[in-house]
Amino acid sequence: MKPPYEILIEIILFSGRTDRAKADLYKKIVEKLGARHSIKGETVFIILNEQPKENWGIRGGKPALEINFDFDIEI
Repeated sequence: MKPPYEILIEIILFSGRTDRAKADLYKKIVEKLGARHSIKGETVFIILNEQPKENWGIRGGKPALEINFDFDIEI
């Protein structure tokens, strides 16, 4: 990682979020890091590693595609 970046955050998640939801997430992460730890937003590099639900084996080895979640993924 080259300057000005000092912090790398990678989030692995189901695909399905809108571009607006992702932008809001980036902003909120940077705001919280600044407020709680005095980290400058310009030094934070965020990567979303989105994977389709069929690539996740969860809850006893079931494909996430077959799981009925109690929350919306496509936001």
